[in-house]
Amino acid sequence: MTYGEDNFDELKSKLERAHRKGLESVGLLISGDAQLRTPVDTGMLKGSINHRVSKDSVIIGTNVEYSEYVEYGTSRTPAQPYLRPALYENEDKAKKIYADCIREATG
Repeated sequence: MTYGEDNFDELKSKLERAHRKGLESVGLLISGDAQLRTPVDTGMLKGSINHRVSKDSVIIGTNVEYSEYVEYGTSRTPAQPYLRPALYENEDKAKKIYADCIREATG
């Protein structure tokens, strides 16, 4: 389909939906991988990892108070990173997923 002045609003709407879908898909990918990487003691940390899509970003994290101590370690316990590796090791895949959503919307 060709887009011009007469159907600009349609293109804009499609792109906004694709943008949201892309961010949601990236959030699912990275939060899911972070859950797989999370060390488990009680399972509370693993179960708390989630994502939230805002207008132009996706936020992935947890509200568990001790999460940063697991991710970065302390003077007494070694780091057991789960969020950063999930992001860094899925960066190319996340870019592709997002681009595919945009490409699909624009035909």
